[in-house]
Amino acid sequence: MSAPTEPTTNVNLNAIAEHLNLSTATVSRALRNVPGTHPRTKSLVMNAAAELGYRPQRTRTRAGGRPQTQSVGVLARGLRSGRSLAFLEGMTQSAGDLDVSVMMQRIGYDEGDNDFGDLKNELARIDNLAGIALIHRWPVEIVRYLSDQFDCVSLIHYYPGLPVDVVDMNHGQGMTQLVNRLYELGHRRIGFVGRNAELSWAKARFGGYSQILYSLGLPYNPEWIVDVPTPMLEDTNLVELWKPTIERVYALIEDGVTAWVASSDWAGYALCRGLLDLGLRVPEDISITGFDTDEPQTLGCPRLTSVNIPKPQMGAESLRRLLRRREDPQQPQHTSLFGCALFAGQTTAAPPA
Repeated sequence: MSAPTEPTTNVNLNAIAEHLNLSTATVSRALRNVPGTHPRTKSLVMNAAAELGYRPQRTRTRAGGRPQTQSVGVLARGLRSGRSLAFLEGMTQSAGDLDVSVMMQRIGYDEGDNDFGDLKNELARIDNLAGIALIHRWPVEIVRYLSDQFDCVSLIHYYPGLPVDVVDMNHGQGMTQLVNRLYELGHRRIGFVGRNAELSWAKARFGGYSQILYSLGLPYNPEWIVDVPTPMLEDTNLVELWKPTIERVYALIEDGVTAWVASSDWAGYALCRGLLDLGLRVPEDISITGFDTDEPQTLGCPRLTSVNIPKPQMGAESLRRLLRRREDPQQPQHTSLFGCALFAGQTTAAPPA
């Protein structure tokens, strides 16, 4: 395998180094995927490069005239971009073995841009593009355009009717572990916060919640199910919009619900913060669980009982899945599922006497 392409050395390269408090040499090695660079460092550098608008020099061939290494474009919407790092860590760690170059692009989306001009411009910068890995939920019209042009894989979110492979976690297994934890502590009246028909992961987790309640013989009460709009589940800047949701949950606690399962850690922390502000103690007065321990915005709450998601392994699998799709374009749409592991945090305890 020949030496990786040297990226353009300009002010942007120095800006990345300054932004991350790293040496310029370290940034250069990470961008060139030089062996020996820690995967976490690579993912941090790639994320910062996308944020700052860094662009490598375009090259057409490898040393000796051999075909250029295939590139995979990793697209992450600007919303909550830091959540991409664990996926990127797995991608960069496996890229060398797969002879693939990973190009991170963080792109905003203007609802009025029906031509997807910004997206097309970003993709045009990537040489020898073998496929697209999508992180976070993207508008269906964009995914339809991408899947018409490239092989695509999505991390976690499903796009029914489109030829997009999915790398996901076993939401039902994770929810089973969380509700079982509450059941073992003595909870029998367990509510759900964060049902949402637009987000495939929220639907899957609600389905897992419903199934485990049935398996345990616990009551399912539609009044204990709290829907949450998509923007509130995706954007941590909208915490103030949670007030009506918190007030509804508080009223249901007074009616006897002793534990709440949230569809994500962000939903769990927003709920926890709101209930703490209303004077409840967590977990002494109410137990709360989340889903996905990789949430930096804890809002000053105790660490949630949750499940760990193996994001580095999922990131690596997304590259393998794209290469398999490229080798056999006619294979059926495929979903790869990864297991979750219970994380015993500080927000669950026996129900109050």
